[in-house]
Amino acid sequence: MGLALLLGDNLRPVDISSLVVSQLTLLLVNFIVTNLWEETAWTGVFQTRLEERHNWLVAAMLTAIPFAAMHLPLQFFLDQPVTLGSLAAAFGVYLLLGLLVRPMFAVFRRGTGDSLLLVALLHSVFNRTNNQNGIAATLLEGDARLLTMLIAVVVLTVVTAVVIRSRLSRRYGAELAERWKAHRSDHTVPNRGA
Repeated sequence: MGLALLLGDNLRPVDISSLVVSQLTLLLVNFIVTNLWEETAWTGVFQTRLEERHNWLVAAMLTAIPFAAMHLPLQFFLDQPVTLGSLAAAFGVYLLLGLLVRPMFAVFRRGTGDSLLLVALLHSVFNRTNNQNGIAATLLEGDARLLTMLIAVVVLTVVTAVVIRSRLSRRYGAELAERWKAHRSDHTVPNRGA
């Protein structure tokens, strides 16, 4: 928000208490209904499987493609006609967004020692901060917030990646995978049917 203000956006007067209550409510709903399950699928299954063959960044970039496609149905909830051109443009926007946020989520997952719960929470916080009815859209007037969101994602990802660079190695990724396999085998119910 600070960068958006520096680039010319203005603060809107708002009722802070109602903003906090509404955004926390939406955060909780987003987290429970959507982002927890979305990140279980994208980060927990899709992206981690790709990391078995690719480094974390390539896996994140490849995940961005179906991630973008799965967000296309959101276009049908807008107050505008849906055409092949509008879907193609939306796919381009979602792909660009995915190419930025999927690496952020990958770095965050590695930094948290493989916590899908925290990745889902980050996804919810990202949505509540940046959506059209989010915190920045409510508090800021102007167009700079969209650009500054992209800049903030890149800066946050790069800084975090530098700080946790040892956790981004293939070796650490393999350790996480082995821990997960061991955890699954410890919690497997024995077959008692025979």
